[in-house]
Amino acid sequence: VNYVGNYAFANCTALTTPSFEDKTGTGYYELGTHIFYGCTGLTSIALGDNVIVVTTHKNFDDLTDIFE
Repeated sequence: VNYVGNYAFANCTALTTPSFEDKTGTGYYELGTHIFYGCTGLTSIALGDNVIVVTTHKNFDDLTDIFE
C-alpha cells in the first residue's frame, strides 16, 4: 500500500498538480481523509499507470482534471 496520511497536503495553497506513480508495484494509493483540504490552487491530479486512488474525501469542487 502506498499510503498518504490524513491532511497530508492540507492548506498547501501552492500545490497545483500532484502526481502519484506506482513505484512499489502495488498498483494503488490509499489517500487519507481531507488530503487536499484547503488546497485552493489544486487544478488537477496526475496518476501513473495502473494507479487507483482510494479516498473518502469528496471535496474536489475546484478540480478541473484527473488524468492518467
